[in-house]
Amino acid sequence: ILGGNVQKVRDSWPSNRSVQPKQTERFDHIVENVAQWHTKQSFLGYVWEQIFRPNAVSGREQGTLYNLRQQFRLTNVYTKVKKNYKSAEHLMLSATKAYLCDAFMAWAGLENLDGTPTKICVPSSDSSEEEKKIFLDSTIGKFVDMFVLAEFDVEKKQREEVEKRKDSGKESTSLQQLKNGKWQLTIIIFIGQTVMMVQLVGQQMHILGTGKIDDPAMLPDSTHIQLKVSSISNIATSIASVGQLVRWPRASLAIIKPPAEPNTGSESEDNSSDSDNEDGVMNYALQVIQLGVFLVQLNDTEKEGDGERCLMNWKLLMLYFRARKRGMKYAFEAMRLLTFTKALLTERQAHRVIHGQFVNTKGGVGKNMPNDLKMETMVKNHKKVLRGLCGNKTLKAIQRATTATHGLKTIVEAIDQESNVTPDSTHHTHASTEELVKEMVKVIQKVNPFEPCPGRQFLSFPNIPKSPLKNLNVTALHKWLSANKKRMGQDVFAMSDEVDSEDDSDDGQENSEDNTTDSEEEGEI
Repeated sequence: ILGGNVQKVRDSWPSNRSVQPKQTERFDHIVENVAQWHTKQSFLGYVWEQIFRPNAVSGREQGTLYNLRQQFRLTNVYTKVKKNYKSAEHLMLSATKAYLCDAFMAWAGLENLDGTPTKICVPSSDSSEEEKKIFLDSTIGKFVDMFVLAEFDVEKKQREEVEKRKDSGKESTSLQQLKNGKWQLTIIIFIGQTVMMVQLVGQQMHILGTGKIDDPAMLPDSTHIQLKVSSISNIATSIASVGQLVRWPRASLAIIKPPAEPNTGSESEDNSSDSDNEDGVMNYALQVIQLGVFLVQLNDTEKEGDGERCLMNWKLLMLYFRARKRGMKYAFEAMRLLTFTKALLTERQAHRVIHGQFVNTKGGVGKNMPNDLKMETMVKNHKKVLRGLCGNKTLKAIQRATTATHGLKTIVEAIDQESNVTPDSTHHTHASTEELVKEMVKVIQKVNPFEPCPGRQFLSFPNIPKSPLKNLNVTALHKWLSANKKRMGQDVFAMSDEVDSEDDSDDGQENSEDNTTDSEEEGEI
């Protein structure tokens, strides 16, 4: 199993791999896998595209990421995430915590972080574990559903359509599923309605005549309906005549399906008016929380080495990368990874891909790290040794030096331990995160992002939606998935998608040394 960033995975195989006659030339024994840390770096770059605007306007708008970066002098946060990933992640996580605190304060009725909630009832310290669990599931669960896992507009629309279909299905008969042109069978439940008398022969629907319901004592569960015949076809003259009262089976009645109303443009006008009435500042805050919490999820998945949760993350990553305007290569890699693990690989291979993406060099719970991050630290150690060769860099010297890297590092650590030399920190140094979050909360409170105010917006983020997934074209997504599934079913070595070939700025890792930690023990970057 080989892992790496998208560009390295794509460049590792010949373009005609699938047509090679021998298994060894097709590399059938090798499974490619997208690396987790490079993916997380690309996701944070996607976050920067959505909510980070390094310009003077955004710098003056309190509450934006760039404004927080300027106010707290986080000068090591750059426009390009790969230039200093750790600092960019630190800003994003701190801002997420600050927005979460402000959202909870507004929702629970807190005047400050040390205050007492006035809108919710918090269990006392003497409460039982069951009462505390109920409070966590019900009360705090409502906050999570409202601010963290908020229902998107597209999800709400789809849910309402599903509920509407279910409600209409309760009143329909089994013949409702059969259609013939513009006619649709349905149940009849009120008097005076004009209906059609139909007969099903095989898969064809024959219209025998029309009539009006004329049964004042009609019951909802009756199997027959009394009709007054209005017209009759030639093939049914032996059954009934015009003006005759007949009792007709309920299951053999139909009405004309009304034609769809043409789109007059009012829908677009409604959408534009809705966007004018939306609270852009609240939408920005919700995006920060949504994207920041998912970044926390990615970090926690790495630390726990949870392969199954990693697949769940990839499903959402596929939607995020598919919703971006350019460079959808990671969306294809997400779809490819899910297709391989769920369908194309053997059970053993899928298990290795799912659970072999992390490594734990020190042991202990929650101390895993992605394989590609471990490889980056190893490459960094190799570079340190190679610098000492100066102009003596021959192939044999390089091989000997890189082979001795691990031994040299072990010897240096042993000497430092014997000499009581304090080991170097394995984490990047930052100001107190807790104090930084508290100060950010004070800045955000001046804006009151969670107090609804229609029409309010940041000038640097006009018409920002509640979620970047609002830009996702669901119809195009299903078409894209179906086309690529068929293509991969025919050629399992398909390595590229038929989308914009423009390279992402976050794909290459030229500055891998700047992205790695000071030692290989660090579990997050």
